[in-house]
Amino acid sequence: MKVFTDWRGSTLIATVTKADAERWRDELLNGNNKRKTARDKLATLKNVLAGGQKQSDGKKLPTSMPLEHLALPNAEVTDSAAKTYPCVMPERF
Repeated sequence: MKVFTDWRGSTLIATVTKADAERWRDELLNGNNKRKTARDKLATLKNVLAGGQKQSDGKKLPTSMPLEHLALPNAEVTDSAAKTYPCVMPERF
């Protein structure tokens, strides 16, 4: 999560707050990122924090999981047919 730590200016996970993640989410959504990209990045951040908390037997983060109730943006729903290429079959091989 170098992108998040660079944005935040700190690599200390014990000081990550829900407000930090909400500001980052808002900047991602107001930038050139798609909602799914922002959602994926925030989900990764939540997983990294959860993994750090688990590895430290709950001692890394002072107040459990700060992003537990962070609202992730909904991804856009697109028709999968719009992403596929038509298959043209020759009449004879």
